[in-house]
Amino acid sequence: FWLSRSWVCILYCFCSAHVSSSCSFGKTTALHVGGADGQAKSITGTGAMLISLSAGLLAGAMASVVSQPGDTILSKINQEESEEQSAFANIKNIVVKLGFSGLFLGLGTRLIQVGPLRPHSP
Repeated sequence: FWLSRSWVCILYCFCSAHVSSSCSFGKTTALHVGGADGQAKSITGTGAMLISLSAGLLAGAMASVVSQPGDTILSKINQEESEEQSAFANIKNIVVKLGFSGLFLGLGTRLIQVGPLRPHSP
């Protein structure tokens, strides 16, 4: 029963986190390596490590921000005892109850904890 109530949120969190982290990592790396003018630069050693580190930090932060609403809804679904409703009805009820800003509860803590630690997919 748990999976039937929360599969939509799990799918949203998984897809949004991976797409946003991959896109932001790739774009950040391309911007640093290709530069704003589009000319490729040869970067090695410490410079390459710093580019990878900054791109990874940005990718982790982006994934955290994008997937936060889904994680908040999933937590609320698991906390509440609800009648047997569809997954979409449960989500709608929670979104109406929390409001838009309520979907981002705990984001600051999550950025501190998860942002720098989230693996990226170059």
